[in-house]
Amino acid sequence: MSVEQFTKLAPFARRAAVVVAGRERLFRMGKALEFVLITTDISAGSRREVLAAVRCPVVCCLTSAEVEMHLGLRGTKVVGFKRSSLARGLLAACRSLEGSEE
Repeated sequence: MSVEQFTKLAPFARRAAVVVAGRERLFRMGKALEFVLITTDISAGSRREVLAAVRCPVVCCLTSAEVEMHLGLRGTKVVGFKRSSLARGLLAACRSLEGSEE
C-alpha cells in the first residue's frame, strides 16, 4: 500500500464519519479508536503528549498539508480514526508509508 491507497480511502473515511479531529476529543475516545495519525511536522512536545495519552497504535506519516488535502482538516496535526474495517485499511496504508519514509 502507499500514498495512492491512502488517497483512495480517505474520502470514504471522511464521509463515513470515521475521522476524529481535536486532541481532547481523541483523548476521551480511548478504546473506540483504531489508530491515531500524527503528522511528520508535529512538534516534539505535542508528539510526547499524544504518545502518552492514547492507548491505540500511533503512526507518523504525511504532513499537515497532505492531511488537509486528503481529509479536509485544515491545520490538523493529530487525527484519530474510529474502529472500522475502513480504518484498518487506512492503518495498513499509513504503516507502509511510515516504513518507506525511513
